Amino acid sequence: MIKETKRSLHDALCVAHNLIRDKAIVYDGGAAEIACSLAVEAAADKIYGVEQEQNPHLSIDCIDVGTNDMREQNVFETLIGKKQQVLLATQVVKMILKIVDVISPSAFYFLFFYFF
Repeated sequence: MIKETKRSLHDALCVAHNLIRDKAIVYDGGAAEIACSLAVEAAADKIYGVEQEQNPHLSIDCIDVGTNDMREQNVFETLIGKKQQVLLATQVVKMILKIVDVISPSAFYFLFFYFF
């Protein structure tokens, strides 16, 4: 119980410290994030982009054919190939998130020059 009291007191002191540094407050519970998201979405709707084309086949014209429509260029890929790409990307992200030790740049340079 004493540990919980210490933690609560520490949290309250941190809040007081933050309010002394900056008196601005926002509503919690995701309200600020949702408001920011809506503002970004509204601003993005004013900018012309791929979404305004309403064409799911648009991509990058890498071979300079003159059209960005992959259907017109007859560029296809198997569904299983695409599923494997997404699965591999997910596995890589999971692997990166499992990394516990992060080497700081200064430690990296020390280790690099020490061993090489």
